[in-house]
Amino acid sequence: MGIDIGSASVKAVALDTTRTPAELLDYAVVNIRHGADRNAPVSIALRTAARRLRRRPATVAAAIPTAEAIARRTDAPAHLKDSALAAHVALSLEEQLHQPPDELHYDFRTRGPSPEDAGRVGLLLVACRREVVEARLAALRRARVRCDVMDVEDRAMARTLALAGAVSAPAESTSVEAVIDVGHRRIGLHVFDQGEPVHAQNQPMELDSDPADVAERALDRYEGSPDARQLDRVWLMGGGAGGDHGNDLMTRLDALPMDLKNLAGLGVPPHRPTAPLAGQSQRLAVAIGLALHAGDPDAHWR
Repeated sequence: MGIDIGSASVKAVALDTTRTPAELLDYAVVNIRHGADRNAPVSIALRTAARRLRRRPATVAAAIPTAEAIARRTDAPAHLKDSALAAHVALSLEEQLHQPPDELHYDFRTRGPSPEDAGRVGLLLVACRREVVEARLAALRRARVRCDVMDVEDRAMARTLALAGAVSAPAESTSVEAVIDVGHRRIGLHVFDQGEPVHAQNQPMELDSDPADVAERALDRYEGSPDARQLDRVWLMGGGAGGDHGNDLMTRLDALPMDLKNLAGLGVPPHRPTAPLAGQSQRLAVAIGLALHAGDPDAHWR
């Protein structure tokens, strides 16, 4: 199960990852009632979403917001065994992240041989302030929902984006893709280079704002940055990506919806009606990516 806790709703997805392709068993989208105390409405929404799935999952994954994560690429001697590698990372943590190690939750994974030095192995190090992770876990505990894997939202998006690869891969050997996430009073832009997150930003959106104008400003900001690369494709997701606003965004940005039709790597059981799911699928991208991570026996960020 993947659970995406947003500012306006909770999205939950149950996948059977033992099948090829992974099969979507059930989903739930529950709006969060806004009030002075956010804890109680979030707990109610979490409990409701978990109950609607009507199943007890083997593994549950949730995520922290992209803006709260610190990611660094580094390297280490290639001859180190797992325990020695973990000790090496722990000792170099403060130097790499410029944060007190005892105030962080962190994890790392190897990325293959270092291109600069064959005697070293590349590492991806991801960390977050303890208080952020603990707040997420506390929200899940209040709802009596167990959490086994803690991920980062943009890395969950990347897993779902990979499901669209069968229909979206450009002719070139590399692919730079952007995801426009139309949320509650904000638009997020996430850019992925060959599936790796390389850029993220959030643009506030007033009630009378045109989402397409805000999205275009976000893209202009990225494309004007020194490290920007030409985008091969733009995807559209989020609760505000439907209806007339979504049609306008697709037309003006030449964007594709991240919906069931384009997620060729995701199966749906024959008995499940696809019409209701199709109407919600653009809101489920992060939850789907989290469920894929939860079903990975080699899952990181536990």
